[in-house]
Amino acid sequence: KKRLETNAGFETRISGDLMASQTYLEDLLGTEVIGFAFPFGEMGQSNNIDSNMRSQTVITVADSLFKLIFYQFRSGEHFSEFIAPDHPTKENLAMIHRIDTSNSESGDDLLKMLKNGQQKSLPYTDTFDDDNGWVSVWGPHTIENGQLNITPPQDQSGGAIILDGSQSWTNYQATAEVTSPNQTGIFLWTRFKNDNTNAGCNFGTNFVHIEETINGNKKVLKGVELPHVIPKGLFSITARVDGRTLICSINGVQLVSTEFLDPSLTQGGVGIKIWDETLGKSAVNITQFSATPIKSSK
Repeated sequence: KKRLETNAGFETRISGDLMASQTYLEDLLGTEVIGFAFPFGEMGQSNNIDSNMRSQTVITVADSLFKLIFYQFRSGEHFSEFIAPDHPTKENLAMIHRIDTSNSESGDDLLKMLKNGQQKSLPYTDTFDDDNGWVSVWGPHTIENGQLNITPPQDQSGGAIILDGSQSWTNYQATAEVTSPNQTGIFLWTRFKNDNTNAGCNFGTNFVHIEETINGNKKVLKGVELPHVIPKGLFSITARVDGRTLICSINGVQLVSTEFLDPSLTQGGVGIKIWDETLGKSAVNITQFSATPIKSSK
């Protein structure tokens, strides 16, 4: 018709597509089809306003036809339990995250993965007697002998992990008891939503920065230059986030704070990242991690 598709036409086409596939399978199998899996997690979503609107149309139509809707991980997402996006039928939507497994994992491994991905409540403490859901974002990590270790290979500059099940946390204080064998920098993530949207405290070798990344755009909100930031031996790093305020501390000493976190960062999980320009130099050993809730004053 030599024109752009209307919103009504788009909804009609999507509805017809999904109904046709549902009816075909029900006739073929002789049973009710109650679930639909978005192919490769694709539902038309993107950062484009028009695409986001149409994505909500796709979800709404699927929700009207199926009791269960399966959603696959997308690049940069690391939490295994999916929180449904905002849309008109959110309260009725059964959005289930598809989890990738390998043939080397047992049924017990899968059950543990499902348990670790469930929303964790605050206060939370981990002494690393077991793996409670720390997920690699970049490079390998190990949990053994009551310690979590991030030790990148000699040809890599760093590594990173996040805590599965922490994505719904809002106002909290996160503290990690750590050692940095080579006194390299450590980043303590807060309000981590995904690789492209997060905030945190960057404890460098001679600075402390509060940094945030919104839709892939990274910036330093505030920072101070200090000599010998990373101590020898065991020390603690803390990030306290309350509303739009983020405070960074080492060994209980406040070093930098801001009241200007992006308004979109209302909740998100925790994680730890390390990096050094010298390949194979960065490393961190974590002996305890804790997070306590804050009753917001904002």
